[in-house]
Amino acid sequence: MAWEFDRNHSRVGFSARHLGINTVHGQFEDADVALNIDGDDPVNWSVKANIKAASINTGLGRRDDALRSDQYLNVEAHPTITFESSRVERRGDQYAVIGALTMLGVTKEVELEASFNGEAVDREQLKRGFSARGTIDRFAFGIGEPERTWTVGPKIDLVLDMEAIKQS
Repeated sequence: MAWEFDRNHSRVGFSARHLGINTVHGQFEDADVALNIDGDDPVNWSVKANIKAASINTGLGRRDDALRSDQYLNVEAHPTITFESSRVERRGDQYAVIGALTMLGVTKEVELEASFNGEAVDREQLKRGFSARGTIDRFAFGIGEPERTWTVGPKIDLVLDMEAIKQS
């Protein structure tokens, strides 16, 4: 049975420290996510996401334009951010989703702490919910230079909340 990513009830978000004194939050508004979540055991599930880098939204247009520039995400040369899981491991009541994250042409293995939030029926449709969190070093992906982009901290926290709809 196929599952469809429910973009209306999902968020591909992030946060970063600004000047070390505040946290700025944002999200990507446009993502195509393929989910293989058949069966009851999340260790057998997988995810593949293609995120349009230009869809970044922090609530401030000037900042978003700067983040799209070649100083940060360079969306003209690298329009897509991708993640593809390679495995899911059980960690007590939680899970670790391990996979390849590619940004600016750089691919690194990342680990996201994930939880399966359960199932619910909404308007006669079965839905499943998930959350995942992780931290990456932006400099490892070539996002910004320490000397030029020092106002933004080196660590970016990823925040993913997703729903999927079972297709008949």
